[in-house]
Amino acid sequence: MAAVLCLIGVVSCSRVAEEERHVDQEFANLCLAYEAIAMFSLSNHIEKTSDDFALLRSNALRQSLEKNMIKVSESESSQLSCESIEQALEKSGNVTKKAFYIQTLEGFVSSLDPHSRYVSEDRYEDYKNYQKNKRKSYGVTFDFHFRNHFLPLKELSVKEVLTDEAKRYLAAGDHVLAINNIPIKDHYLKDFSEMFEDQKSTITLEVEDKGKITLGRTDYNIPPIRFKVLDDDDQRYFYIGLRNFGEGMTDYFEKHYGSLYNKNTTDGVIVDLRGNPGGLLLESIRFLSHLTQQRLSVQTVGPINKPQVSARYSLNRNYIVEPKSTFQDLPIGIQIDPNTASAAEILAAALKPTKAVIVGYDRTFGKGNGQQSLRLSTRNGLGGTLNLTMFRYYLNAEDTPQLHGVEPEAKISDPELEAFLQNLRKEDPSLIIHESDYENAISIKPNSIPGGKLLSENHTLEQKTFTCDFSRSDCELDTTIMVLDFLNKSSYFEAL
Repeated sequence: MAAVLCLIGVVSCSRVAEEERHVDQEFANLCLAYEAIAMFSLSNHIEKTSDDFALLRSNALRQSLEKNMIKVSESESSQLSCESIEQALEKSGNVTKKAFYIQTLEGFVSSLDPHSRYVSEDRYEDYKNYQKNKRKSYGVTFDFHFRNHFLPLKELSVKEVLTDEAKRYLAAGDHVLAINNIPIKDHYLKDFSEMFEDQKSTITLEVEDKGKITLGRTDYNIPPIRFKVLDDDDQRYFYIGLRNFGEGMTDYFEKHYGSLYNKNTTDGVIVDLRGNPGGLLLESIRFLSHLTQQRLSVQTVGPINKPQVSARYSLNRNYIVEPKSTFQDLPIGIQIDPNTASAAEILAAALKPTKAVIVGYDRTFGKGNGQQSLRLSTRNGLGGTLNLTMFRYYLNAEDTPQLHGVEPEAKISDPELEAFLQNLRKEDPSLIIHESDYENAISIKPNSIPGGKLLSENHTLEQKTFTCDFSRSDCELDTTIMVLDFLNKSSYFEAL
């Protein structure tokens, strides 16, 4: 039997010791293969059961039929039998049968909860590479934050330069004035993100004091962590920016942090979890051991009414976090935002009772469930991979971020963004900011674990509100430094 590594994350990744292929049989047609994979998904899901099959099956089929403008006979429209679907596909010719059922399976699995996904066989390598922080793009990343997903940009700065070509022209901190001749100021992030997602061979940046620079599209790896030393008057802070908890992240940390970190000259540590979607549970536990100053435990719990599933995939586990005292006695500032999720939320919550302060505009995303990657056999005609929600997780046997997230203790006020989001919700009630906004979100059941408390109940500081000058490139980081300066000088951390 395959051993499957547990994972948690909004964008999940996984690894299997021996790749077992599921639904390993041939079918008379692809519709029957679709039904078998759909039923397999339900039988292993954290909450859904076979009782949900008929409704979810037909909903996904109807959506695909409508999208591809395919009609079935009126007598079959209520039943949607495999025979009628196959006949309709043959008559239509709008889409191949395989493409149709892959599309339908994607819709079916996505309807189970916000995070379950089906990845087709031809996208699997790209999927794996993305989880390993491998990219094919232009070798540069930019400094933007949560508010920039909604409000017009005021400026855009280079955050990382990752390829040799880009390094010849650019440096971190460069101000970008335009991309492909579109000015940055007063445009939206989505206007530019689409340029980086398409497959064009080049992109042109207009950079302050450097003019226009054209970059070619190439393959490269993005480092999982950003390190830097921040000096603020008489205080010095060691900054750790965590992109995600991908495979090898902790090894990268252990190999590189010592090149900048000096315990004798460091007054505190800043851990930036903004935009961090989570990742591998074991990576988050390994990294947490470098930050925590107390012994912790993290539990995963599989479907409460499917003990055979929990046993088969070893879902009920208890992981112990032993402190390594890497940053012994140093205060820690933890930066969060609503895109901080899953494993990153566990990290933030675990540090709350210690010498740490959580800083952010809003609570974290609120994802306390994890996915397993289950490879499907190509013998069934479809193949691919199910990234399926199969367990909940808890900190110290009772705390969970599910639906409620982790609240900041130092809250950054952003009236402009708050007003914008309130108006946006009036126009679009289905707007997704947190896990709790999803109609099909996983419930907050405490399962067999006693307590089931919310992480938001664990405050070590009374919540304070701070203003922020958003004309600065990263006023949230400035605020985190200010809060740490204040708490250091007030001797607050010495009392913990």
